[in-house]
Amino acid sequence: MDAGTMSHVCVSSELSFGVAVLSTRPAEPPSSVPPVASVAGWSLGARLGTGGLSEVWAAQRADGMRAAVKLLRNPSPDDLEVRRFLREGTLLSAVEVDGLPKCLGFGSDPIPHVVLELLHGETLAERMDREGAHPVDQVLVVAEGLLTITAQLHRSGVIHRDINPTNIFCTINGSLKLIDLGLARDDQGNGTTTLGDVMGTWSYMAPEQVLGSEVDHRCDLFSLGVTLYELVTGFLPVTARTPLEQLEAHRDGRRIPVTSRLPDLPARLADTIERLMAWDPDGRPRTASNALAMVLGKGPRNGRHIGRAHLIGRAAALGGIEAALDARMTVVLLGGVGSGIQRMRSRAVDRALEHGFDIIGIRGGGRDSGMRMLDALSFQLARFLDRVPGTVAELHADLTHLAAEGPLLLVVEAPDQAGAGAEADLAAIVNAVPRLAVVVTAERDSLAFEGHRVNLRPLTPTETEQLVSSRLQSSGCPAGLGPALQRVTNGLPGLITAAVHELVECGALWAEGVDEKGQIRWHLDRKSSVAPAVELARTFGRDIARLPSSARRMLEVIAVAGQATSVEVLLDVVGEARAVVVPVLMDSGLAAIEAHPDGERLGVSHPGIALLLLRQLHRTRRIELHAGLAFALSRRPDSVWLEPRIRWHRAHGAEGPDAANRLLELGEDLRMRGQLGTCADVLEAAIQARPLPEQSATIHLARGRCYLQMSRWAEAEAALYEARALASGVGSAELEADAAVWLAEVLAIRGDSEEASATLDAVLTGPPLPSRPDVPVRAMVTSAELHRRAGDPESAHLLAHRAMNLAEDSGDEGLRMHAEGALAALLVEGGRIGEGRDILLAAADHLRFTGRAHLLVPMLYRIAVAWRRLGRVDRALEALDEAADVCRYTQRPHDRALELVGRASVLVNIGDLRGAAAALSEARVEADPDAPSTLRLAFRDVQLGLRMARGDSAAALAVAQVAEAEAARAGHATDAAFYLGFVGVLTANGGAIDDALDLLEVAGDRRLAARLLLVGAAVGREKSLLAAAEHEARASGDVFLLLDAMHLGGSFAHRAEAGVLVRHLLPHIPAACKHHFRSRPAVVWARPDATDRDLRPG
Repeated sequence: MDAGTMSHVCVSSELSFGVAVLSTRPAEPPSSVPPVASVAGWSLGARLGTGGLSEVWAAQRADGMRAAVKLLRNPSPDDLEVRRFLREGTLLSAVEVDGLPKCLGFGSDPIPHVVLELLHGETLAERMDREGAHPVDQVLVVAEGLLTITAQLHRSGVIHRDINPTNIFCTINGSLKLIDLGLARDDQGNGTTTLGDVMGTWSYMAPEQVLGSEVDHRCDLFSLGVTLYELVTGFLPVTARTPLEQLEAHRDGRRIPVTSRLPDLPARLADTIERLMAWDPDGRPRTASNALAMVLGKGPRNGRHIGRAHLIGRAAALGGIEAALDARMTVVLLGGVGSGIQRMRSRAVDRALEHGFDIIGIRGGGRDSGMRMLDALSFQLARFLDRVPGTVAELHADLTHLAAEGPLLLVVEAPDQAGAGAEADLAAIVNAVPRLAVVVTAERDSLAFEGHRVNLRPLTPTETEQLVSSRLQSSGCPAGLGPALQRVTNGLPGLITAAVHELVECGALWAEGVDEKGQIRWHLDRKSSVAPAVELARTFGRDIARLPSSARRMLEVIAVAGQATSVEVLLDVVGEARAVVVPVLMDSGLAAIEAHPDGERLGVSHPGIALLLLRQLHRTRRIELHAGLAFALSRRPDSVWLEPRIRWHRAHGAEGPDAANRLLELGEDLRMRGQLGTCADVLEAAIQARPLPEQSATIHLARGRCYLQMSRWAEAEAALYEARALASGVGSAELEADAAVWLAEVLAIRGDSEEASATLDAVLTGPPLPSRPDVPVRAMVTSAELHRRAGDPESAHLLAHRAMNLAEDSGDEGLRMHAEGALAALLVEGGRIGEGRDILLAAADHLRFTGRAHLLVPMLYRIAVAWRRLGRVDRALEALDEAADVCRYTQRPHDRALELVGRASVLVNIGDLRGAAAALSEARVEADPDAPSTLRLAFRDVQLGLRMARGDSAAALAVAQVAEAEAARAGHATDAAFYLGFVGVLTANGGAIDDALDLLEVAGDRRLAARLLLVGAAVGREKSLLAAAEHEARASGDVFLLLDAMHLGGSFAHRAEAGVLVRHLLPHIPAACKHHFRSRPAVVWARPDATDRDLRPG
């Protein structure tokens, strides 16, 4: 930094322990020279500031970039002091939080140093010294910024431990930075303090921090409360000369309430400040995100919808508790962390109280816990007696006496943590007492207690979704949330409920009013991680922190490996002997051995452990471990079978320009194999590898296609816009057109037909792409679909045939099948169902044979529609059964809903209204704002048919009105016309009916025209419409529509023909559904079992 610059800016004297920052105050001239001329390529200049342990120097790199370098003053051989100094650089490099300064490097050679960005502005303390108390509107802005930064920091697993006005920096552009992470600690307990250390600025420290006890993220919340109190009032909440005086003032309630100083302070701000400064950590908001919601006035909106989760998947445990109370027996409930075992204990106590039981509770765990368990039992018995039992014999006698007098429940928690001998002593007493109800909760079963045993198993995926629904007080789980939670929590209900709570608190899951059934509608931001960061840290962080460094390194390798891996491979990477690390990990419960034919494999015992470790690993360390795993795996004798894993680790272990290419190839391979979630992560890593512009365009295009298949429309749209812009910038016309076509498909799905059509027209009228025939073919196919929606079948057919011709000329079988699929949809909707079905069956076979079965569900849905209209219900259900099987392993969240909607459609047509309603309820499409427009309209179509079949015209009208608006908004003109006409029928609006029929005639959709005419004839008793309805029903090829049309016609000829049709349909109706079909009014009228003579009139 030159002298001219230094005359205008200088370092803030308050920040000598933190990041180097620049103030707008006049500078003092430098008075010394740096102890070294340069560090890590940065030439040191003038001294900017000095603190107790460090000095800050201006620095400049050869390329002209300026920075500030913190040097440890007078470094000693004390390793702890150096590690504490470098801690800030380690954490700033490991976490990605917008509100933290950037670390440009750190190290110990030639002197301990941390290189930081320059920040222009002043500290909050300096501003408060100058301006005093701030207006409420400014305090709200600061509060929002600080709580947002702190929430991000905590989600990254870091506790600051020294938040105060001197460590909050206000930049000249108005943003806030939280600085000085020298005292920070991550959620693994990695820091430079031990229990009993008191570090921080005591006026802002939480009581537990002042006492030197173990702290968590809530100590930062207390510090934020004191800071906001001082900012809005100009005073600290208590006046104290020592930390002890402050501690006593807070404890004794002598803190002056913020409303006593400012009676007119808005309640939401006052309440938040007071709760942040609660003496008891449990009295504070659970997270910074929760406090932010309170400040913004959004807490009640989100929080009021979160209910206590139901006990899902715990029928056996509940039955065991009831049996223990009823039969006065022992039940042992076995479950680890997150299994919900504490809730089962509470349930046992509640049920016992309801039945009038006396209750004794004792707990194991901790030093001398075996002795304390027996002592606790003695003192608990003394509550009922006039003495304290002193011997084992007295304990047994008194317990037997109390159990005989009346119902008595003994709750024993964690006896497995008390030691085998102590547990055996207690069990010997309990086992010998008759008529005693006992509930034991433990992680491990020593078999000491006699009685019934119930393992609290992980929840199934379906149970996980049920648990989420009960937590959200909703009838369904947001699309994609259930499977994601199942993966990261391994089905542990405690972690699932915590994850839902954290998602709501951080705003990644929020309520959007109510759905049509009055249930709360929830929306999930799918970009957010669903892992419960705070709860995972609480659950596993302490155990990880206790590991020796060698075992910790081994666990990091396992986490990077991503799956259970050969023990020999892991030891090869970490360079340790098996006896040194494996027993330690096994004893900690953090890892588990799996037996395989090729040897033992070691993996984490819970996915959350790997998530915690990966969050803390620096990118350089991850690259190093991936490279080590790739090398170790390639040396295995069976390496040929491990090639996919070797490719994975080589791609993630690559550096430089080659890294982006390898990750892109890996991502595309994963997408083709249907591993979409993993593909998205890999492509995100490819972007972080700093690719060249053309590489970047290709990667963004791949990301867009991946997100498209995952139904993450907003992210797909953003990625494809970026790909198109980058391709245009590098002059790649083919890449730009390719991105544009995929973008148009996303826009069409999201309902922006106008923008999609404009994008496609630009591609189709642009320069030819002879080397990329797939681009114009896909453009024509998507354009054909848009024209079909808009009611222009002629243009749609023309485009479909052009696409087929171009695809055939290319010789690409997959491309030809894609083009024929568009034609098949037009044929089915136009009544040529058999032709369309055959094309669809061939296309499905192609997907199966080319290994792209994960893309089958939409194709199978169309096939089921065709089979159902042809009357082959058995074949339709077979197609949907296959679709359901595919959905079990794919990561396309709306495919399952599409399969359920297709199944509901079949069930409505054969008369199983209850089954159809259940399928629709499970699909929950109307509650999912991200559902594609085609899926939403398919759902509405079945919903409308179901309500009409039940004779509920009022409910049907509501569906039709909603569907008409949705169809019009998404550019589905044909569907919008049908629903408009339907509303016209139910509201006796002849003009609307005529307009709808005119448009349907132009569009050539014979089936929708037949349905509208049939409704008009049935509801309006318009006999003149019957002939037209029958004509359109025959032309549509839908046999069920034709059956209804003949029933409505009611003539002898109609009845005879209907009987023949029903007899043709019956063999293809599954046996379980035949009674529903025979109960349909049209089938009863057709009398399929009658003879011609029976049907003859008169």
